[in-house]
Amino acid sequence: MNKKKGDMRMGDLFDKLEENFKSEIYPFHMPGHKRRLAANTYENLYGIDITEIEGFDDLHHPEGILKEYMDEATRYYGTKQTFYLVNGSSCGNLAAICGLTDIGDKILVARNCHKSVYDAIKLRKIEASYLTPDENGEIKAEEVWNIFDLKKSDETDNNLKEIEYNNSIDKNYKVCVITSPTYEGVVSDVKKIAEICHKNGVLLVVDEAHGAHFLADEFPKSALKCGADVVIQSVHKTLLSLTQTALLHVNSDRVDIEKIKEYLGIFQSSSPSYILMASIENCISYMEKHGREELKDFSDRIDTFYQNATKYYKAIKFNRYKDAFAHDKSKIIVCLNDKYKEKFKETFNDGFGILLSNVLRYNHKIEVEMATTDYVVLMTSIADKTKAFERLFYALDDIDRLIQKDIKKLKKFDEINKKASTIDLEYLRENIGKRSEVFIYAYPPGSPKVAVGDLITKDLIFDIEEDMAEGLRFYQV
Repeated sequence: MNKKKGDMRMGDLFDKLEENFKSEIYPFHMPGHKRRLAANTYENLYGIDITEIEGFDDLHHPEGILKEYMDEATRYYGTKQTFYLVNGSSCGNLAAICGLTDIGDKILVARNCHKSVYDAIKLRKIEASYLTPDENGEIKAEEVWNIFDLKKSDETDNNLKEIEYNNSIDKNYKVCVITSPTYEGVVSDVKKIAEICHKNGVLLVVDEAHGAHFLADEFPKSALKCGADVVIQSVHKTLLSLTQTALLHVNSDRVDIEKIKEYLGIFQSSSPSYILMASIENCISYMEKHGREELKDFSDRIDTFYQNATKYYKAIKFNRYKDAFAHDKSKIIVCLNDKYKEKFKETFNDGFGILLSNVLRYNHKIEVEMATTDYVVLMTSIADKTKAFERLFYALDDIDRLIQKDIKKLKKFDEINKKASTIDLEYLRENIGKRSEVFIYAYPPGSPKVAVGDLITKDLIFDIEEDMAEGLRFYQV
């Protein structure tokens, strides 16, 4: 593209972004605004990009309009204090864990937490005990009971008042950190977990990055309503704010807010973007005025999609995680019906999720949020209107018919655009029988396959190699 002298847009990335915006590709991925609010031009963005000038306050020492906006957010969410984040939920996780612990403390960590949680563990030299999620990714309250060696007086009674506590156990844990909902939308029983933690003097931090839209009865109850002490939400993932924006909610008097502020000052940029902060304020203001109605209509659109798809699809199915405590239906998990799995494996090298994402991208101009070997994750939000769901329905219907009748037509999408992993398999092979000194994770979602301290086994290496062969990418830190 020939650019004239004086044209500030000299770089190609702007052009690529604009080209993507004008393309026919539909985003069933984050951010939640789905590019539907893109009325402003790039020139307007430059025009409103400012620093901490007179009248616009300072995020790290708010006394004026930013304090007013964050106070309004605090009232809306009903918290002790809500903070704007411009470095994402990752920044919130880091600040929460560092602000609630001292060097060398002991904490409980759900094994499927985001890598930012493990980064905080490394920074604080924390001794972590792991909570193992079930096959759905849910942290069961029983798993937390086991950590504290609790004994229920009545196995049929889930009332926590009836639990007998062993006073001789180690109660030195400072914090418990869990992820709810998961990337796939699986929700844990945060209320019960919070009660167990608080009975033992432990603070509960919930990474609710994927649950910022839990604001209406049609969706699971937010951790804010279930007794968590600190909750971190990404308002860009499932709501209408810009990428990189999030909220940290202090939700109880047990939390030292000044310590949280101290670490937010460390992990957040000292030059926060006013464009990002304005998008947070705009998002909250919109949800306060229109959220209930928007979420109800959104829920109805999702239900209609599931009803139609379940009625007509034969080869494709959806994992609704019906045996989980709760599931966020806005996360559409597309997988293969058991009847067709053997036929699929005989025909393709890639896993079903990897292949499906390729077919949706190249045949139907639909971009998914995440593809694993077994399924794809489609993220929906209030910005996805009826036409978007209809487009998805007909795309999957076409693929469903091909899988049933002429599966070999999909062969051209096998093993295309495969990207290499960045992990050192030799390190693993040379250290079989030893404890890992590195984290290895697939991204997205960023949860570790191998954590520091895990035993390296032949089976573990085989699993990683198999996942890589089917198209998953792993990273090592």
